[in-house]
Amino acid sequence: MYLTPCYIMLLQQVTSSQFIDLHIVVLECMIGLREMENLELQTKKELSSLSLEWSYAYADSSDKYASSERGMQNRAVFEKLQPHDSLEILCIKNYAGVDFPRWMSLLPNLVQLKIVGMQFEYLHLDQFQNLKELFLSRVQFAHLHLNGLQNLIELSLSGLKFGHLHIDQLQNLRELKVSGVEFQHLHLERLQNITELKLSEKRFERLQIDQLQNLKELKFSSVEFGHLHLERLQSITKLELCKKQFEHLHLVQLENLRQLYLFTVKFECVVLHQLQNLEELHLSQIESQKSNKPVCIECSQPLRKLQKIVMTKIINKGLQISMQGGEGDKNLFPGLQHLEMELCENLRFQPSIPRSTHYIISGEIYFDNFNYRRILGSFLFPSFKQVMGTSIPGSTSRMEIKNTSGLSSERWKSIPHLELLNITELTIDKCVDSCPVPKCILGWKSLQKLEIRRCEDIELLPEWLGEMSCLTELIVETYWMEALHPCIRRLTNLQSLTLITCLNRFKERCKSGDDWINIKHIPHIQITDRNGRTEIISPSCT
Repeated sequence: MYLTPCYIMLLQQVTSSQFIDLHIVVLECMIGLREMENLELQTKKELSSLSLEWSYAYADSSDKYASSERGMQNRAVFEKLQPHDSLEILCIKNYAGVDFPRWMSLLPNLVQLKIVGMQFEYLHLDQFQNLKELFLSRVQFAHLHLNGLQNLIELSLSGLKFGHLHIDQLQNLRELKVSGVEFQHLHLERLQNITELKLSEKRFERLQIDQLQNLKELKFSSVEFGHLHLERLQSITKLELCKKQFEHLHLVQLENLRQLYLFTVKFECVVLHQLQNLEELHLSQIESQKSNKPVCIECSQPLRKLQKIVMTKIINKGLQISMQGGEGDKNLFPGLQHLEMELCENLRFQPSIPRSTHYIISGEIYFDNFNYRRILGSFLFPSFKQVMGTSIPGSTSRMEIKNTSGLSSERWKSIPHLELLNITELTIDKCVDSCPVPKCILGWKSLQKLEIRRCEDIELLPEWLGEMSCLTELIVETYWMEALHPCIRRLTNLQSLTLITCLNRFKERCKSGDDWINIKHIPHIQITDRNGRTEIISPSCT
């Protein structure tokens, strides 16, 4: 429940069983203290979450006299908002009082505390013995003592400035996030139970984390340090490096690493040594330190457990993935099941694209503030000359093309080497085009299934589709289509035709009208109208 002061008196009419979450905003507005007492939050036993928010500009006032007077007023208001001692979650934003009310130390069941936008000389939180989650953002203070919070599991610090941070005795701490925080010393070596560490927007001369033997997830974003040693972190399973520059990035001895993320990273070469348990590789906005050179990823041996590669916003870049030393044309990722390229315009594999059982090529469709549809990514097919490794007899691949436009344009007409991917199933999803099928698929002799989903601008199917005699299954969400193209009649091997979201008149044309003659050779026909009514048509019974 969200309330502003002008409606806060309505709270008196709400019984405790009617809500469990209360959010009061713009508390700087004048409210009578006697009226605040009448709220009787202490009686509302079911209230488990309370959020109290002042305006940010108000809390940041530069008028010292006004700030002092308002601070006393805020303190008095805050004091009257005492909840029942069963409260579990408390959030305080932009509070400009002189200190906290006494009742904050009388919440024995409080497990989560969030403090945003405040300034204190000392911040003592040791009284919250049962606290498990603590979030501090844009809070200024000289000293922060947290060592008394022995039950704390998650700690998040953002936009803070202080001299010393004492957390080395938090033996139960599992997750630590530090972003944009200024301090002189950070000691983590005693936090033996920590499993997740995220550091961003910070500079360290030396960061000692090699004693965190239970660390599972590690993230660095815009972090500067003189030395980084990860080889002792044998338990780490997820590593994320963002906004960083390396000449050579050697990931050695991380034998349990499962997920690797490289976002907005500039490097000459990434060497994936001994990552035999790696399952996912995520690359976003990566580039080479040398503008005329491709980004290089090298492996010392095939990564047999790698199942998923996701590439995002790699634009006008060459990507070279090879065996260290350039040995042969081995398939470096024999278990790859998912290769996704999102907003990767003019991505060039030099020379080989990884062989995968599932390819996804996508742009982005969104609506702006004026509700106009915007499309990012107009031509997203990667270029390559060959597919990594040799094809296994009987192996097949699927492909999805989604969230893009102009599939019927000349640019998508002829794309070399795509037939080498051996695609048997193609799904075109949410693409903006009146004829959302690219002509480059005409040479795919292995294509058996074509599915067109959520393409709301569709008006027709292309005439050349009739030349794809290999098709056995066709699924189309027809939306505003008035008729099927007669080319369907030439698809003599088509065994199944599914038409979805059909207009009633289109449905009738297919059942017994002008379109029936073009589809009556198909053994299985299923038609679903806009109301969700489905009919299965058997040509033998017609």
